[in-house]
Amino acid sequence: MLSGEKNDGVKTYVKQACILFGDRTAAEKKGKGYLATITLHEFNQALLDDKNYPSTRESKKLPSFSQITKPGIFGWDKIDRGSAFLSEHIPIFLNQFSEPPQTLLDLGCGYGYLACQASKHGINHVTATDNNAAALLAAAENLKAVTTDYKVIAADAGDNIVEHFDTVWCNPPFHQGFSVDGDMSDKFLKAVKRLLSSSGRALFVVNTFIPLERSAKKYFRSVEVLANNGSFKLIALALDKHKNIMSDQRVKHGK
Repeated sequence: MLSGEKNDGVKTYVKQACILFGDRTAAEKKGKGYLATITLHEFNQALLDDKNYPSTRESKKLPSFSQITKPGIFGWDKIDRGSAFLSEHIPIFLNQFSEPPQTLLDLGCGYGYLACQASKHGINHVTATDNNAAALLAAAENLKAVTTDYKVIAADAGDNIVEHFDTVWCNPPFHQGFSVDGDMSDKFLKAVKRLLSSSGRALFVVNTFIPLERSAKKYFRSVEVLANNGSFKLIALALDKHKNIMSDQRVKHGK
């Protein structure tokens, strides 16, 4: 018996299980979820293609980031659009620091795309953390290729990390489908408040419909929308007040 919601991928699981067991059962909708009872008629000796699931591999779909990844990691074979948006704005974000940051925490690092951007911007000490074992395995291999000063730590929203960081970058799992998980937002915001140094700055990327700014005001003295492209927005956070980045950018461009 298989059950779950549509965005859990249960219909795909049912389809693949039917191929393996020689059944033709379809998933039936039960309220918000789906349910299927699959009977073993004839076991297909040609096992399903697991895409070499247990092993890391170089992804041919990441031409600008040809590094190590594997199935089981969110967006494993692509550069996540939110992370790419954050990466594009790192130079603007770093302009708010009175001294260049030297330590970075990538909170919810995935295969390490954002963490691997640090060396390009003069950040020498990198820590990457996730609660996904596959992500940690890939992130460690990727960071090894770009820096010698890094840590990869298994943690749930940084719960067992004790040091403080000059900057924290985060592309968090705040929602499923279009329902906003407020508890998850608070969990990550509290973690960043605890892990950020007193003069540090954090940068979140979230979908535009997530009201992160509203929640963040409970924990940070400075909350600013750094950029918004209609799909994603970047929220810059700090424990202390600081100059407004967007105002400075408008002055620089004569706007």
